[in-house]
Amino acid sequence: KKQFGKYLDPRMVKKLQDNPELCKVNGNRVDCSIIFTDLRGFTSLSESVEPEMVTYIMNNVLDVQVKAANKYYGCTDKFIGDAGMFHWNTIIPQPNHRNLALSAAKEIEANIIELNKKFKEEGIQEIAIGIGVNSGVCIAGNFGATDRFAFSLIGDPCNVAARLESSTKIAGVGTLIGEETAKYSCFPLRELEPIEVKGKAKALRVYTWK
Repeated sequence: KKQFGKYLDPRMVKKLQDNPELCKVNGNRVDCSIIFTDLRGFTSLSESVEPEMVTYIMNNVLDVQVKAANKYYGCTDKFIGDAGMFHWNTIIPQPNHRNLALSAAKEIEANIIELNKKFKEEGIQEIAIGIGVNSGVCIAGNFGATDRFAFSLIGDPCNVAARLESSTKIAGVGTLIGEETAKYSCFPLRELEPIEVKGKAKALRVYTWK
């Protein structure tokens, strides 16, 4: 509970406590799904309002994302400034991890719409986020120094998920979904023009909601 309480929904922590053999944290290769998110225009926003308001906006934006990930049994990996990282099938086996991640992405979008209604009532400008969803084999485990480490992922699918998120503005959509996730989607998707991303020789096939 101490190790995973900050990453997982309480229902999953309880499941781990009851079934510790399910836990996979010692550097395993896992076929997982990853979401990266990023608040658009955050730099200009942070320069135009008071620091307390920046904190208020950021905490609300990240909170609704964590709630979406928790609803669909995801692991909240980290926040880097205004960006968030979430993943599935990394600590507890989740055969349906691709659709859990897609469901969470849908939920994040819905939560942001509701949050913007609240912000409008409070006189705060609307915000928008980009979401990248990808799947593939990564190494999951506790990474870091001897006295400071955290559970996370390493692998190309992670990098691609981040690249997909950063490409949402170019593609003109809120969510970009990688090919390996799209193959198993229970949601109707439409394929977009392939995109070039840093570190990839070939353009990537990408999808978004239909």
